Amino acid sequence: MLAKLQILAWAFGLLAVAHPTIVPPTVSTVVLMAGVAVSVVGWFVANLALTLTIAAGILLGQMLPGPLGRAARWFGRAWDTSIDAILPVKS
Repeated sequence: MLAKLQILAWAFGLLAVAHPTIVPPTVSTVVLMAGVAVSVVGWFVANLALTLTIAAGILLGQMLPGPLGRAARWFGRAWDTSIDAILPVKS
């Protein structure tokens, strides 16, 4: 993988020497694509963290006695049902 990236870097370097006018738009495009990739990864991690936090709260709430535990169990079942409605399991 590193060797392929090194070859790619050499190719871009040679292109930059041969055609210096295309360097700024190319660098801008690469930076923009990297920014989009970082944004997508950040969005995914943030939503995953939120989902896991809510799930942990539900699991902890199910351990509570009485009405709070029943409410947490109901919420857990409702959440599971809503996910099954969106992403049905195919047999």
